[in-house]
Amino acid sequence: MSASTVAIVAIRAQGREAKLNREHAWNLAREERIQHGRADTYTDALVLLSRLMTVVERTQPIFKPANAPEPPLPMPDEEVWPIQARFDAFGSDEMQELLEQWGAHRREFHKRAELLALTQAEEQRGVLPSQVKETWGYMPSEQWPRVEEARQQLRDKVTEIRKHANEELRGVPAPS
Repeated sequence: MSASTVAIVAIRAQGREAKLNREHAWNLAREERIQHGRADTYTDALVLLSRLMTVVERTQPIFKPANAPEPPLPMPDEEVWPIQARFDAFGSDEMQELLEQWGAHRREFHKRAELLALTQAEEQRGVLPSQVKETWGYMPSEQWPRVEEARQQLRDKVTEIRKHANEELRGVPAPS
C-alpha cells in the first residue's frame, strides 16, 4: 500500500471519527436539554399537583374546624397552560399516563364530593333521610366513605407520580 493510500485511509478514518464525535456530542447536548426541561417541567407540575391536592384535602373534610381555610382558588388558565404545554413536550409517556389517571380519580372525587354536598343540603332543608336516599341513591352518612375512598386514591396516585418523577430525573429507582 502506498503512502498516499495510507494517508487517504487515515483521513477518511479521522473524518468518520470526527463525525461520530459530533453526533455523540449532539446527542449528549440534546439529552441534557431534555433532562433539564423535564426537571423544570416536573417541578412545576408537582407544584400544580400539590395545589390541586390542597383543594381535594379541603373539600368535604370529615372534620372541619370553624377556622379551617377554604380550598384555594383555581390557578388562572394563563398560568396552567404553559405548564401543560411543557409537560406535553417533555413529559414521558409513563408520566403522561399517570397524570391522566390522576385526573380521572380527581373527577371521580369531585363527583362524589358534590353528591355528598347535595345530600347534606337536602337533609339540612329537612328532607327525610329515606327521601334523600330515594332521590340521590345515598344518604350523607353513606357518601362519606365514598368521598374518603376517592380522596385516598388521589393521595396514593400522587405518591406514585412523585416516585416516578424522582426515578426519571435521577435515573434510578427512588427509595421506598
